[in-house]
Amino acid sequence: DWLIKGFSIVLVFVMVFSLMLVDVNLVSADVTLKDINPKDWFYKDVQTLVSKGITSGYTDGTFRPNNNIGNSEVLKFALASVDIQPKIVDKAIYKHWADGYIQAAAEKGIIDATSFDKDALATREQVAEIFAKALGK
Repeated sequence: DWLIKGFSIVLVFVMVFSLMLVDVNLVSADVTLKDINPKDWFYKDVQTLVSKGITSGYTDGTFRPNNNIGNSEVLKFALASVDIQPKIVDKAIYKHWADGYIQAAAEKGIIDATSFDKDALATREQVAEIFAKALGK
């Protein structure tokens, strides 16, 4: 299905682009993602993202490589790639897991927090725009 292939391409783009942006020194990671294994074509890329602190997977210990990627996930990857930390937000007001990232990105001019759809699936255009703005291009 073309939609799944398109989002797979977006995920690969995010992973590869993230790898180009961060320091090349790897650190050890104590994160084991139970839904990927060394035979997967993307295994080394995901392990590199984990070791660089760009992702740790989901709270249930999975990476969900076949899922579509959302705007909030792309934003988190982009900010982590350029070492922008999430803002500390009042959890009584901000209840979404990505609200700290959204606030940090809005302060840097990467997104407009009022129009950013944190729950929507990311398009290739949105991925490119978020990463370009995170890089200051």
